[in-house]
Amino acid sequence: MQKAFGFYLAHFPSYTLVYGAFATVPIFLVWLYMSWAVVLLGALVASTLPEFRRCAGEA
Repeated sequence: MQKAFGFYLAHFPSYTLVYGAFATVPIFLVWLYMSWAVVLLGALVASTLPEFRRCAGEA
């Protein structure tokens, strides 16, 4: 996510034309949201793995 954020800032300066110096704020907030979505998805998978393993053992 961090590399994608840096790539977007380097190659798509359209936000700079519209927002000026505050262009990085909305982009940063989207990056922050996506990063937490990845973290929470990983936590969800990690917390459900024991349940899947237990159900697979019963079958």
